[in-house]
Amino acid sequence: MKKILHFTSSYPREKSDLSGIFIQKLALNCVSEFQIFILTPHCPCTARHEIVNGITVIRFPYFIQKYQRLVYGDSILQNLKRNKWLYLQVPFYIVFSAIYFAAAVRSRRIDLVHAHWIFPHGFVAVLMKRLLNLQCKIIITSHGSDMFSMNGWIFQKLKKYALSYCDKINVVSSAIQDKIIKNFGLTNIARIPMGTEADMFIRAKPKPVEQDYLLFVGRLSEKKGVTYLLDAFRIIRSEGYTLKLVIIGSGNQKKRLEAQAKRLLLNGHVIFADAMEQQKLAAFYQHARVLIGPSISEGFGLVFVEAMLAKCPVVASNIGGIPDLIQHEKTGLLVEQKQPVQIARAVERLLNDPVFSEKIVERAFNYAQQHFTWNAVSKQFKLLYDQVLAEVS
Repeated sequence: MKKILHFTSSYPREKSDLSGIFIQKLALNCVSEFQIFILTPHCPCTARHEIVNGITVIRFPYFIQKYQRLVYGDSILQNLKRNKWLYLQVPFYIVFSAIYFAAAVRSRRIDLVHAHWIFPHGFVAVLMKRLLNLQCKIIITSHGSDMFSMNGWIFQKLKKYALSYCDKINVVSSAIQDKIIKNFGLTNIARIPMGTEADMFIRAKPKPVEQDYLLFVGRLSEKKGVTYLLDAFRIIRSEGYTLKLVIIGSGNQKKRLEAQAKRLLLNGHVIFADAMEQQKLAAFYQHARVLIGPSISEGFGLVFVEAMLAKCPVVASNIGGIPDLIQHEKTGLLVEQKQPVQIARAVERLLNDPVFSEKIVERAFNYAQQHFTWNAVSKQFKLLYDQVLAEVS
């Protein structure tokens, strides 16, 4: 059985943790055909080494344990933006990830490395392979944030190096693929998105909130654009709609958003809930009147797939990889980013026209089932893994 190592900055630390949940799901869907290992940074609340559901998880330390704050809680970029002192941990993270990566590949005799995010993991994997002549193939998946940020010339050089010398590039959306071709002239690209568990979102569940509500699900970071959703919700409420707004997620913007809701006189009408297990989340999708994704940057957006499978209509920003999922007036409604009035009008259109909304929901459900369930996605990844493993170096 061939051995695959997923090299990633985020992986669930406990059952309710959604950090890197899509990597865990991919691993679980491939574990029957490959021996799977995960290399991910350590967190004080987790074991350094454990085997869960047949998957070996190795967590590497990268700083004094009680001060390790670079990853988790939010993305690395958002954590750095919030706390400039964390830049001191970046070189330690890169060095220790490289040391543990080389040790894992050699000691476990890894056949294929699947590095998630071009920098630092893709770069570290390629650099270590070339420096130490490691006998493994490398696939790098860009999830979006790595291509749409870190655009200084040094990072551009590092990203081009990683992508040029890996065995295969994978992207989760056409927008990322187009940017790689434009920026680096590289075409050795597969396009396979992350998936989701269809049954979990299809099975009927009781309504979690008594009143009708609009829904946001995601990390509470600046790039998710929740501030514009609150402005839009104020408009919707001012026009006589009596719905609640449920915001599910954690992140460094939560206190700021709570203060904004209070300032807009929306306290009592906006419900903030922490990130939760997908089984609990499914009920919120199923009974929401509309899911709104007001992102200002988005590589793909699994929450939209989850909503589509739960038959919840979607309004989302027309940016990044979102149009791969939400086709305007076919599988949802698209609006321009940072435009509260457009968000409000799109939501009201779905609320006021149930026939139109139902058509959108049915088309979206069928589209998501065909293209974005783990059953469909894992088959594509298994074929990609077999293809790369079979290629002669």
